[in-house]
Amino acid sequence: MVPVSLRALWQDATLPEDEQPDYLATQDTACVSAGYFFGDSLFLLPYWLRGEQLEYMLHHLAGLGLIAGPIQKTALALRWAPFFLQAESTSLIFGATTYLKATGRNSCLAYSMLLKLFAVGFFLSRVLLMPAGVLAATFRHRDDFKQLGLYKYLMHVVCILQFHWFGKIVKKALQ
Repeated sequence: MVPVSLRALWQDATLPEDEQPDYLATQDTACVSAGYFFGDSLFLLPYWLRGEQLEYMLHHLAGLGLIAGPIQKTALALRWAPFFLQAESTSLIFGATTYLKATGRNSCLAYSMLLKLFAVGFFLSRVLLMPAGVLAATFRHRDDFKQLGLYKYLMHVVCILQFHWFGKIVKKALQ
C-alpha cells in the first residue's frame, strides 16, 4: 500500500497541473487496505461489543468509508486516497510494538527504538502529510472537492482523529 501511495503522491506532485496521474494502482491498493480494516474490525469486534475501545470503531468505520470511494473507481477519490493509504506505514511499526509488548519484551532496545520510530513516522505521515492532502483538496482543488460528497467530510474526520491519536502518543511518551 505504502509504496504505491507514495508513487501516486510523487506523480501528482511532479506532473504538470493539467495532467492527471494514473490512479489504477491506487484502486487495487485500496482493496488491500479495505481487507486489512475489515479483518482488524473483526478482531476488535468483541471489545466493541463490551463497550471497550470504541474510539477505534470510529477510526475503522471512517477508514472503511474513505476506502469505499477509491474501490468504486471514483476518480476524484482515487486522487486523494494516497494521502491516507501512505499512513499505513505506521501500522506495521505499531503492530511490531504491540507484539513485543504482548510477549513481555517491552523493556528491550528494539521496543524502545520502534516506539520512537512509530512516533516520528506517525507525525510525518498522519499529522503532516495527511492534513496537507486534505487542505490541498479543500482549498486548492475546490471544484473537485465539492463533488466528493460524503467522502470530503470523512477526510476531515480522519484527519481530526490523527491529531487525537497523536495527542495520546505524546501523552504516553511524556509519562
